[in-house]
Formats: sequence, structure tokens, C-alpha cells
Amino acid sequence: MEIKILKKGIHANQDIAKKENPHVYLVVEPLCSAVTLIKGEKANIIVDTGNFGFEEEILTNLKKEGLEPKDIDYVILTHTHPDHMLNTYLFKHANLIFNEGISIQGIKGTCYTYATKIKVPYVEIIKTHGHSTNDISVVVRTDKTYVIAGDAIRYGMLENGFKNEQEKESARNILEIADVIIPGHGDIIEGETLQKFKDLLETKPKLIIGYTTGVFDLFHQGHLNLLRNAKEHCDKLMVGVTTDELSVEFKGKKPVIPFEERIDVLKSVKYVDEVVPQTSMDKFEAWEKYKFDVMFASESPTKQWPEVEAEFMKKFEDRKLPAPKIVYLPYTPGVSSTIRREILKK
Repeated sequence: MEIKILKKGIHANQDIAKKENPHVYLVVEPLCSAVTLIKGEKANIIVDTGNFGFEEEILTNLKKEGLEPKDIDYVILTHTHPDHMLNTYLFKHANLIFNEGISIQGIKGTCYTYATKIKVPYVEIIKTHGHSTNDISVVVRTDKTYVIAGDAIRYGMLENGFKNEQEKESARNILEIADVIIPGHGDIIEGETLQKFKDLLETKPKLIIGYTTGVFDLFHQGHLNLLRNAKEHCDKLMVGVTTDELSVEFKGKKPVIPFEERIDVLKSVKYVDEVVPQTSMDKFEAWEKYKFDVMFASESPTKQWPEVEAEFMKKFEDRKLPAPKIVYLPYTPGVSSTIRREILKK
């Protein structure tokens, strides 16, 4: 039995001009997962099938192993993100295994209590949730223990840590048994690099701090949706509540609900970890004080927002400082403080 890499995983983040589309915060090109072949007399197995655009490379390398797509008996997907699965159609004769225990072969589908209960020659399937809700990894034991981990182990972890405790626990389970890790993207992990990942388990993870601001007058469903969505992107969510004075200066109107009451409302929202006053529209000043990693804004911002954002980013450029990420969150149509204010007037 042999393990061969048909396609090395690649994941190249590109620098993009924010002004081209303020709603785009990341572009990855090229993007493709690792495609791994487990070749043996009992069965031929492929783990992850990669992204569109890499079919020729994958099939060429498969042919070098003396195999064609029809010779593949099993395809196992570590998870169902598109860059890991879009070429699955190439192996239509294979038994497809994915998610928490689904097996598809031809027109027949079989659901297991979990993927770990599916028997496949040469391999053991283990649960490695965290990167997504249905990650699995494939363990192959030869003279060494190989773990084909998908995105359960990522090079970005060395810089940014783990995004949640479940991901950390899955990484621990992999690192406790692996001599060699084939990650979804990047070089094979072994030796000194493997030790760096093991050391990471003992390192206190970086707390991702998110920051958003608003008047939050006449608190409504749109406010709640924004805060809920923001919390999904950070560990600690800080909310700057605009003072009455700043609201008059910036929006030309005084809120219906007094500042202290608006503060109390935000403190009672379970998605909010800390509430602070917003006394200035200078977001850089706020960053200097709170050192947040992510700033959130609505996809339907105020007229003044583009100018505020441009000034904010320029201050980081001028000082040659790494800027926090700006994430635009969905706007809830049909509800706003302005609409409620008009209703009250009537």
C-alpha cells in the first residue's frame, strides 16, 4: 500500500483594493485542496478531489500511478467546502463517503450513525470537527502514522491559533497520533514543523476582539441580527454606543431613547461582551484604545461611512500598521430606528 499526493493543496490569499468592492474582504487564487491517493491491492482510495481547473493535473498524476478514474473504489471527503470536492464527478464509479456518515454508491445512498462506522480498507476515519461542522480525517498506518487532515490542520493556525475549542480538540487528537500530516493546503507536516503544531496546543490562543458602533435607538430586530452576526466572527464583541451629543452632531437628531438607557439595553444582549461610549467618529482613536482585530459595519451604511472608512484605513497606511479586518454584515430590510421614529410621530 502506498500514499501518493496527486495534487498539493494551494491557498494563496491575494491583496485586493478595497475601493473596487467594499464588501469583499478576501480573495483566494489559486485555490485547491490536496488530493491524496491511497493505492493498494485491496482498494484504491482518494481523499478530497480538489477544485475546478485542476482536473488535468490530477488525472495526469493518477495515470502515472497506472490508474484511471474507474479504478478508484472509494472517495472520502474531509468536508464539503467546494475547493475540496468539486472534482468528485470524475470518480462516478467510486463509493463516496462524506459528512457525518453518508455513503453514496451509484444510485444507492446509505446513512451511518457516523462516518467512523464505515469500513474502508487500509484506513480509519476519525471525527475532527471545528473548521466546519462535519469535518473528518483519514488515518493510514504504515511504518508511520499518516493523517490526511483536510482543513482540520492549517498552517494559518501557527500564526492565528485555533478559532474555537472544538477545532483545538480535533487538532490535539490528530497531533497525538500523527507522524506525518497531509493538510488541506500547503506542504506535508512532519519533523520540526509537526513539533511547532504540537507546541501550539500549549499556547494560549489569541482572543479575537470585534468592534462595532451605532446609536441603537429604539432597539429592533435589525440591531439584534447585526450583533448576532458580528459575534460569529469574534471571541469578544465590543459595542460603541453613540452619545446623544455625537448623534446630534453627526446625524442632526437626538435619539428618542436616552444614552444611559441605550447602554443598558446593549448590556443585556447576550452577544455583546462589553459596551463602551462612542464619543467620536474617529475609528482609529477607538482602535488605539481597544486594539480590536475586526471592525463590523452594515452592508447598507450611512452616507458618511465611506469617508469614515477611508480616513480610518489611511491612518494605518500612514503609520505602516497592520489594519484590522472590516467585515460587512447583512442589513435587515424593512426595519430601522428611522421607520419607528416616523411611526411614533404619527
